[in-house]
Amino acid sequence: MRIRFKLLILLLSIALIPLLAVQLSVREDITELGGTLAEQSEDTLVRKAGSGLERIAKDHARILRRERQLLEAASILLASKIEGVLYGHSHTAPNPDFSPPEDTIPYLEDYVLRLGNDSTVPLKVNFRELGVFTPNEAASESNATKALESLVPLLGRIKFDYPNLVLWVRVHLENGATVMYPGLEAAPDRAPGMGMGGMMHGGRMGGMMHGGMADGMMSEEMLDRMRSGLHGMRSRTPLGPPVGQELQTRLAWSQPGPDELTKRMSFRITAPIRDTMGKTMGNLSIVVPIDSLLGRRHKADMYSGDSEALLVRPDGEDDQAPDKLKILARETSTREQRQGNWMVPEGKKSLSRPGNESFAAVLERIRKGETGMTHIAGDEHDTLWAFSPVDDTGTSLLLIVPRADVVRDATQAREFVLAQVHEHTQEMGIIILVVAGLVIGVAMILSRLYTRNLIELASAVRSVALGNFNTRATVRSTDEIGQLSHAFNQMVPELRERVAIKNALEVAQQVQQDLLPAAPPESNVYDVAADSAYCDETGGDYYGFIIRGAEGERILAAVGDVTGHGIPAALMMASVRAYLRSRAAADQPLDEIMRSVNQLVSEDVDGTGRFMTLFLLEFDQNRRVSWVRAGHDPALLFDPATDSFEELGGDGLPLGVTPDATFELRSRELEEGMVILVGTDGIWETKSPDEEMYGKERLMTLMRENASASAVNVLAAIFEDLHDFRGDAPQDDDVTCAVFRVGFSDQAEPPTPEEMNY
Repeated sequence: MRIRFKLLILLLSIALIPLLAVQLSVREDITELGGTLAEQSEDTLVRKAGSGLERIAKDHARILRRERQLLEAASILLASKIEGVLYGHSHTAPNPDFSPPEDTIPYLEDYVLRLGNDSTVPLKVNFRELGVFTPNEAASESNATKALESLVPLLGRIKFDYPNLVLWVRVHLENGATVMYPGLEAAPDRAPGMGMGGMMHGGRMGGMMHGGMADGMMSEEMLDRMRSGLHGMRSRTPLGPPVGQELQTRLAWSQPGPDELTKRMSFRITAPIRDTMGKTMGNLSIVVPIDSLLGRRHKADMYSGDSEALLVRPDGEDDQAPDKLKILARETSTREQRQGNWMVPEGKKSLSRPGNESFAAVLERIRKGETGMTHIAGDEHDTLWAFSPVDDTGTSLLLIVPRADVVRDATQAREFVLAQVHEHTQEMGIIILVVAGLVIGVAMILSRLYTRNLIELASAVRSVALGNFNTRATVRSTDEIGQLSHAFNQMVPELRERVAIKNALEVAQQVQQDLLPAAPPESNVYDVAADSAYCDETGGDYYGFIIRGAEGERILAAVGDVTGHGIPAALMMASVRAYLRSRAAADQPLDEIMRSVNQLVSEDVDGTGRFMTLFLLEFDQNRRVSWVRAGHDPALLFDPATDSFEELGGDGLPLGVTPDATFELRSRELEEGMVILVGTDGIWETKSPDEEMYGKERLMTLMRENASASAVNVLAAIFEDLHDFRGDAPQDDDVTCAVFRVGFSDQAEPPTPEEMNY
């Protein structure tokens, strides 16, 4: 990568990384702060809403209980007064002077018609007369039935005393006669001008009013509805028991259901009417709209427009589902277009949350008649439930408000914070882009100024690499780049000299390699192999072979090691080689040859401190070997017949130590299969990566294991084992090894050049 791009990246990093770090840190902190504040706000809103809902439920339940008690007391009192009318109790005589308040009638008519009427059937009521039903002539002629005429003041007073609580008041006698207040007006062509004496019997409707008719109409459909209301209702009708059904003997409340005339969801409270002997002779029924008893839309709307109000009771009818709340009635929402504010759900409806611990706790508390509030987690959304008992039978008022609506302000605050964070991120993004543009412009200008000298310097380096050592770099400054150019100009001449030296070393290496034998000598008695591995381009190790004798019957072998390595050692090795070959041509004994060579070497190295060890061996055709040792390590002879090693030693100082040194000549007989190894100290002083010496013991073991192999294979095994032993450690010294085997091995294949590579 070019420096200008590195400089660009550096400047961008310095300028943008802090901005990005600040941006990410601020964004994370603000987001976390907004989330924390929103969570705290949600908790606060939920607590306040829960407390308010619990209070609302408790207040509504208390009002409902109070209204129930009031209606129960009024029902008992009214039943007692009706008993006085029917059976002559003087303390319950009605007031004959009752007349409906004229100013209240329009309100009640509007109240009944507006909430109870539909779009096709007019419902006209008469607050001055009763509606009377008798199943037969006998019932209509009975004294009890006739006495019902005087109930208008009693029934009217309860209606006008509780105009918003009481929808209909009915009295049902044992003989089947029933009166209803207020009465319904009939069509003129059905019963013109008929008074109380014209009763409805046999399923037909006669006159229903005293003193004639009002101007209202009652259609055939309304008559059918009236008959259905008076005859056909069973357990759900608020009108009264049908003929033949047993009368209520105690005060009782019905389940909520639709009033058949007004379609309004209503309760019916029924009180017994007894004669002087205490026998139940009839029932008083007061139809109470759920709206009136429970009130209109409750204050839970302040928390959510989707709030719900329910009358519930633990579902005890289904033993298989003990974890359900049966819905008795449900308040309609403001969006629903229904008659009245409360309705009874169609079919059997219940609330259930299987496996929900909070719901199970609510169910248990409702069973105990407790008031409370809890949070219910649902599959779709979470809700807050507030509940309070309305009676002693397990019925409770339940308010349900979506939690999302309660915490809407906190959610909006969170969204506002996130929006601000997003806006801030966009602004920071614009700033970062502007800064990046400025940095790129500055970087391009600066990079051109600073890299011009570097480009020229790189061009000069390439020129030198191509071999032009006359190239020089232009120095324009005194900074680091200028110093680098100056150093480059000084380096080029020195580099030229070093290249020349390297070329000379390569020539010297080639010359030295040419001084070593290209191949071992051929013999009918001996198998010979030798090789060297230098640690530098040139080395101080030497081996060579000279054929001596008139008919070339003797082989002279030399292995030497000059102190140090490199060019000086190579020059000394070349001199010794020349001296040795010149003296060996005179066919002198080995000790004389060694003494003459030592004198020449001593003159060459006098005062330099250099010397050379040398080992000379001479093999003849009679399997006899002679040797002279000049400070070199003894040769190793292995006899496979006895599995023993012998060192071929002798007295003698290294060459060049003193010019008058003498050397001991030794010899011995050889046997078939014997192996002689002459090597330099680079073999046993080779070190492993752990600084362990190779040693002569390892070398002798290797010779024993390969005693039956050819000389070249023994040599290859030694070099391979040295390579494996050294591993990645550097080669510190030259390695030279010569192997002589008496006789030839049966091993067919010689080693490959790769196997000989040390």
